[in-house]
Amino acid sequence: MTLVNGNDPCKDTSKYLKTIYQCLSATHLIVCQKSLAWLTCGKGQVISVYGANYGRRDQTTCSYQKPGSETMNVHCSNPTKAVAARCNGKQDCKIPATNSVFKDPCSDTYKYLEVAYTSYVRVRVKV
Repeated sequence: MTLVNGNDPCKDTSKYLKTIYQCLSATHLIVCQKSLAWLTCGKGQVISVYGANYGRRDQTTCSYQKPGSETMNVHCSNPTKAVAARCNGKQDCKIPATNSVFKDPCSDTYKYLEVAYTSYVRVRVKV
């Protein structure tokens, strides 16, 4: 509650806040560099991104037909808010996993985009 004038209207009265919550499972998406990530939700739902990383955190993800020299740097990860900025609140969203969209956290390394997101029904409250 925001106090308009900074004074408590019910001084010396105990207060509490009642909350109701529901845990939403996340969708995990991995897209190799130079591919397109497509985040999508069902009808009437919108995207909420939990987190995203662009880079490389292991040697096996997106390693098919790549030389070992391009997959050995596993300390090459850049948490990013770019996916949330482009996709939150939309029913679907496409974002390319490229160095031009995300800053290149390590040159000469083949990267991938990891995204964790959920879909929820947007509730509009009229005031």
